[in-house]
Amino acid sequence: MVGLTHFNRQAVMNTFRYLIFQLNWYDLLDILLVTTIVVWLYSWVKGTRAFRVLLGLGLVIVIYLWARAWNLFLTEWVFQGVVQVLIIFVIIIFAPEIRQVLERLNPLRIWNRPTARESLDYIDEIVSAITQMAKNHIGALIVFQRDDRLDDIVRPGIPLDGEVKQEILLSLFQPSAPTHDGAAWIKNGLIHQIGAFLPISQGDHPNFYGSRHRAALGISEVSDALVLVSSEERGRISLVEDGRLQVIDDPDGLHSILRTRLEASSQVKGPDFKDILFHEWKIKLSTFAIVTAVWFAMAGQQQIEQIYSVDVQLFNLPSDYTVTMPVNSVLVTLTGTRLALARLDPDAVKVRIDLSQINEQTQSITISPDRILKPPDVFVSRVDPQVLTVEVDRAEQSQSSRAQ
Repeated sequence: MVGLTHFNRQAVMNTFRYLIFQLNWYDLLDILLVTTIVVWLYSWVKGTRAFRVLLGLGLVIVIYLWARAWNLFLTEWVFQGVVQVLIIFVIIIFAPEIRQVLERLNPLRIWNRPTARESLDYIDEIVSAITQMAKNHIGALIVFQRDDRLDDIVRPGIPLDGEVKQEILLSLFQPSAPTHDGAAWIKNGLIHQIGAFLPISQGDHPNFYGSRHRAALGISEVSDALVLVSSEERGRISLVEDGRLQVIDDPDGLHSILRTRLEASSQVKGPDFKDILFHEWKIKLSTFAIVTAVWFAMAGQQQIEQIYSVDVQLFNLPSDYTVTMPVNSVLVTLTGTRLALARLDPDAVKVRIDLSQINEQTQSITISPDRILKPPDVFVSRVDPQVLTVEVDRAEQSQSSRAQ
């Protein structure tokens, strides 16, 4: 058992060594692209019910791949069907989230960004209203639409499309008002709708988070919306963005944050490479390691082609014949797994031609795959040239022609 374990470990290390020396720039690009996609999807669905469903789907896929690797036919057959059903289930259940993801990937969003308003004076109205409501322990929920559309996420309320005024906001969230439990939806600097209802976050949050805080977290987890919450119980103001909640104690600081965030949403910003590299770096590093491991596990089975220049070796030539060829090598294209070709010794590939049946009428030699010596786990897909033109002379004829 010890010897077998050592053999398996040595085989794995040899496989790793063969593949790592075959890495190309496009392989590294492949790993980085997949890592970026996985990290981006994780940041999009973390803390949501979709994240837990995707974890379950990932576990099922791992079991399926494990069963396939170990040739567990029945288990592989069962889980193959389960994976297909779950994928359809995820597409149907999370259609709004998928639509939102595709909208974020749409390059036309750069040209469809809302233009910045000349004035953000309505922020003064909102800060004054939310500060007064928090002071009086009046619950309030205000959501700002930025680049992502919220129409498929928010349950519609009452259309208003009116100016943002402190008095209107105060009246909307009075405990006796019918719109008290909903949200005020701010869009393009106007109160777009009132009494709207936001998706509730399904993440693990402190018990003192009420329905308003969970709704604010819910909409921020599936969009880039900015949300203000006034706590009815604690009389505090919270700012929610990207699934994170920040308590704001300073109204002036709130005014500055809102202006910065809302102005930034209407401007095309260059990438912050420091944030790209180091924000949640543990998640990114772990994802990179997992993707790299999966790549090494799958790359060895990838079918590829590789071209080798192989010398033509002649043997069993009768002593009274001479053969002249215009070329002494051919290009042989081999097909096989990436691992098989990575550990292939080019010197092990040979073209051997048996000339024991040659005669004076021979004018060409066909190089068929059976004349090529190679390892059994690779295959010949092409030979160029496949036919060699030769000149055959008898040795005695050559000597008499020289004597003359």
